[in-house]
Amino acid sequence: MPSWIAGIIALCLSVILGIFISSYTRNRVEGFRSAIDAYKSDPAYKNQVKLLVDRFDANSGRRRGIDNMLPSVPEDEQSFINFNVLAARMTGFIGPNMDGYFDPDNSILYAVKAGCRAFVFEIDYIETCGDKGELYEYYPTLVMRDQQGKLISAPQSTQPKCNSDAHSSILRASTVLRNVAFSNVVQNKNDPLIVVLYIMRTPPRSATGPQRLITYMSRIAKGLAPLIDRRAENIAAGGTFARQAQEGLLLTNNLRDYEGRVLFFCNADTSIFRSDDIRKKSIPTNEDLDYIVNLRLTYKQSALGATTGAANGTFGGLEAVSSMLSVPPGQISNTVEENKIRWTICMKQNTVEPVEQKEYDRLTQELGVASVPIHIWDSGNDYMFADNRFKIWSYVPKPKELRYKRPAVAVPAKQAPQANANGGILRAPVV
Repeated sequence: MPSWIAGIIALCLSVILGIFISSYTRNRVEGFRSAIDAYKSDPAYKNQVKLLVDRFDANSGRRRGIDNMLPSVPEDEQSFINFNVLAARMTGFIGPNMDGYFDPDNSILYAVKAGCRAFVFEIDYIETCGDKGELYEYYPTLVMRDQQGKLISAPQSTQPKCNSDAHSSILRASTVLRNVAFSNVVQNKNDPLIVVLYIMRTPPRSATGPQRLITYMSRIAKGLAPLIDRRAENIAAGGTFARQAQEGLLLTNNLRDYEGRVLFFCNADTSIFRSDDIRKKSIPTNEDLDYIVNLRLTYKQSALGATTGAANGTFGGLEAVSSMLSVPPGQISNTVEENKIRWTICMKQNTVEPVEQKEYDRLTQELGVASVPIHIWDSGNDYMFADNRFKIWSYVPKPKELRYKRPAVAVPAKQAPQANANGGILRAPVV
């Protein structure tokens, strides 16, 4: 066959293949859009959105930033660790507890209007997606699961079910959070923002080494891209906070030091990125989850998700509500002292079970826990928006007896004239 005929055939096949791929991609996108349009016309979905609008829209204008609150707190007690922060669980979902809808646009918008400045990204993978190939295998995804690990989200709202770099629910939520949290929709847009990466599972170790875990965590990092420009890698007050460096300083710095910034906390061990073999691969910092994470969360009582235990004292904790409430009386004092320099978040093991007011009060007002996330669709958490909690501010000071107090700056005393040696030239005393 003449080469020019072969060239024409190859060109024709290329054009046909391009048309096929374009058509396939367009049909998939249109299919996803049709699914989204279908569930957004569902009366149950509309009712969930209405619940959020009715609860939070009218009152969002009363919210005020930390600059309006900090003057009431002594200067030496304004450390980041000394404040409770309102947090949202299951970021991106609007509920209800069963067949909950994934709708980051409304979920995050109304969580921000409610006053949330901490967002828990509940991250897992879906086993069956491995059948679609390496691009989808063990891909980190925002999920809504029950205590037994069963997906309880409305399937039509989580399309495509199998995430990839092209369709990442983490990226989508991060984009909305970046656009909303620092915008003029609220009065406290400059308040520090916390993203808690709650990794429920890490993929099983592959026979060839840690690459599967590295890929999984790098995909999480890439999903956070819209927020990276505001990360607190370095701040003017001093300190380098990449790779969880100087966690103690991170917590004892003034809360105001993090205005307009995002802090990333994570419950999984990301230190694998520090190994010599991985460093030789020169992974970009925006794909290096260890570099992005400022504070590592460990457990001392009961493990939630992929949280690992703390061999020694750590500055971050993720604990089960039931475990923290079961601290023996003889250990309460130690727990309080620990939480003065340890940022602790408590969540229910039953993911959809709400935290009752008496539980919240004991955790935060007696034990010094920093945050207890809520489900924004749960009308039973109205107590969180009382005058003495988060009605006006997203950060509220802990009770005085639970606060860390920064040591006073030592100022050398003025030297007594009698101690002046005059450069070593001693004069005889006047008789």
